[in-house]
Amino acid sequence: MAASKANDFRVAVYSHDTFGLGHLTRSTRLSRAVIEAVPGASVMLMTGSPVAHRFGFPRGIDYIKLPSVVKTGPDTYAARDLALSNRRVREMRSRMIKNAVDMYRPHLLLVDNVPLGMKGELLPTLEHVKRIRPQTRVHLNLRDVLDDPAVIRAAWEKNDTLNILDTLFDEVSVFGSPEIYDAIEAYDLPYAKTRFMGYLTPYADERNGHPRLPASPNGRRRILVTAGGGGDGVEIFLCAAQLQRELGSDSPFQVHLVSGPLMASEHRSQLDEIRKSLKSITLHEFIQPLPAWMKRVDLVLSMGGYNTLCEVMSVARRSLVIPRVHPRREQEIRARALELAGILTVHPLAELTPASLETSLRGALEMDPQQITANRPPMTGIECFQQRIRTLADRLPLTPPATGKRSTRRASRRRQDTSGDAPRHQPLLKIEKSRRAGRGGSRRTLSRFSPKNTGGPPRPGAGLFAVLLPLLLLLGAPARGLDATPNELQATLQMGHDSNLLNASDAERDAFENASPEAFFVVDSMEDVFLQTALEGSWRLGRLGRMKQKLTLGYERIQFMENPIKSEESFALTYQLRVTSRSRLKMNVKHRPQVYGRHRRDKDADPGTPQFRAETHRRWDLGLELRHSLSDTWRAIAEVYGSHRDYSIAFDERDRLRLGGSIEIERTFSPAFSGGTQLGWRDTKSSNEPDLGKDLSCQEWSAMPFIELYIHHFRTEIEGSLEFRWRKYASDDPEDWNHYRRNDRFGAFALTMAQRLSPSFALMTSYRTAWRSAKLDSGLDVDYDEEGAFSEQVISGGLRWYWERQED
Repeated sequence: MAASKANDFRVAVYSHDTFGLGHLTRSTRLSRAVIEAVPGASVMLMTGSPVAHRFGFPRGIDYIKLPSVVKTGPDTYAARDLALSNRRVREMRSRMIKNAVDMYRPHLLLVDNVPLGMKGELLPTLEHVKRIRPQTRVHLNLRDVLDDPAVIRAAWEKNDTLNILDTLFDEVSVFGSPEIYDAIEAYDLPYAKTRFMGYLTPYADERNGHPRLPASPNGRRRILVTAGGGGDGVEIFLCAAQLQRELGSDSPFQVHLVSGPLMASEHRSQLDEIRKSLKSITLHEFIQPLPAWMKRVDLVLSMGGYNTLCEVMSVARRSLVIPRVHPRREQEIRARALELAGILTVHPLAELTPASLETSLRGALEMDPQQITANRPPMTGIECFQQRIRTLADRLPLTPPATGKRSTRRASRRRQDTSGDAPRHQPLLKIEKSRRAGRGGSRRTLSRFSPKNTGGPPRPGAGLFAVLLPLLLLLGAPARGLDATPNELQATLQMGHDSNLLNASDAERDAFENASPEAFFVVDSMEDVFLQTALEGSWRLGRLGRMKQKLTLGYERIQFMENPIKSEESFALTYQLRVTSRSRLKMNVKHRPQVYGRHRRDKDADPGTPQFRAETHRRWDLGLELRHSLSDTWRAIAEVYGSHRDYSIAFDERDRLRLGGSIEIERTFSPAFSGGTQLGWRDTKSSNEPDLGKDLSCQEWSAMPFIELYIHHFRTEIEGSLEFRWRKYASDDPEDWNHYRRNDRFGAFALTMAQRLSPSFALMTSYRTAWRSAKLDSGLDVDYDEEGAFSEQVISGGLRWYWERQED
């Protein structure tokens, strides 16, 4: 791996640590594994453990201390030391996590054991990362046993965890073995993205350290008693101390109690009083490293926490486990599974007495050391994890995408083109091409006509004011006690060049260039420079039941410099409903108040009035789209849509209604490459009269395979797409000489590059070329004015601004 890449590899680790030391211990070992696997990498550990300062972190690892909480019930927490309500301490932690991840911009986010964090505190960060930095990998690290499967499944169903695993997480790592406990089967984990890594082992310096172990007089067997952090398990310590008191000087055991730093002071004082009267007991609050002691004693007595048993299986000679059963059965399930493998002995907590404990201790000490058993599960967690980290570090880009959105929208390709025959991915608003009627005109300039006698587009300010007025009223909502501040805003300003602003056919362009008397246009050129502006804002509307809502409003205007009659504006509204974490339902509404096609001969023109008039119409588009993630790589999109064009006098007879639908299947092969196929159907109803020469009503079928490429490197984003489309008309009328037995082929290639200047600003350049051919079954070309062969190239460049509201 190149040094520059290794030095830029950043990993964030979330460890909620509401109870004990287990989560912090496991996260610290994995953090160390990262910096050993990728030299020069850095790890930011976010933890709520009140004793994080006691851990020795190697160079390259730093930690952020979250406010500590304590468990007050099976699913309730409270601030440990701060005078804060449960809600406020959770919100404080959630904001700290999101802000830290947002500033650190990790390549990899590791989540320890709790997918959504304490009471869902991590969910805003997960959604933010997937939305703003999709290149950041998100992995969930699970221990072998979480709790009783019925309890976990019920909890996960309640908070939609399995769907969140499918959509917001890239991988799930189980640090255990299916031969001991099959977590995939128990908790219905996503099979395709879950892998078993083996159990975690302490590092060599932890196993081989030399802490001073008190001497054992008279050949007594040494027993190490530990309960992790010491937040519970005091009854085990008291029982072991009482047993030593009853056995007195004849006790065959030398007991070393390691209470843990989280044991209540009154319980520690009680144990200390017993210790003072017995030489066969030692009391220690914290031993670092504890595995070195485990290696030297004859037996480890513990509650069976994950980290403790990993250490026991790595170094201890024998193990006796008295597992906790409330509020979770995790320790009991794990201990029983390992007991069946012959690795340890289990003593039920409900049957714990000094006498029963003595019997269990003597029985366990008579067993052979467990280290030589052939049934010990794979202890390969660190090695497998490091191998996976090296692979990810080699594949991931140096810097995740900056805050902001991609320069182009994939949704613009997925949506079936309802505007006409032009291929998609066009930076400009799509303009419908219509048949040129009339003959005998000549090439003309725009100055020959005025809006009064052409029916041309009105001044843009009127339509803009009509739509901005409701927005201004909405922005005044805070004065009425409503929060109308958008969650996201994006604005673009681009200058570009369009080689075919009328979307004319090749035959029409030739006629224009040759000044054919059969052609009539009111433009000075078939190509022009344009200025494009766009503004888009998004609002989250809260929940409808359990479904999240989002509203997006957009405005766009394209102003042509030399031919302003072709300029156009549009207004868009999108309403999104998150049905589940894997499904999205969208309703799209778009209005174009004035669309200019071209000037046509007015067959009903009165004497003395202009022979040619501007063909303009208002247009409404409505679409309903359902998007569903079949897996982490496959997606299905279904859409129905409609379009209505209301033509102005004298061409209102050309009013047109279109209805259609499409189904698309898409697969993501890698973060940089995806492809798919879209199948569509469309029915067009036109009010044309027979004397217009053709009926625009038709039915058609289409198929479109496509591929997309997305590359990100440091401050540069490059997105490319290539698509083809075949369209078959379903007309069965031989007199329909425009559509009968007709096949169209479309193609488009687009390339966009964004150079980030800051988290909010980026320079954008884009290039797009599109083409079309139309043939009959006989093999003849279709050359009906603008419906024949077509080609266009558009190049543009400009500035993009993006703003996102910080979540409360």
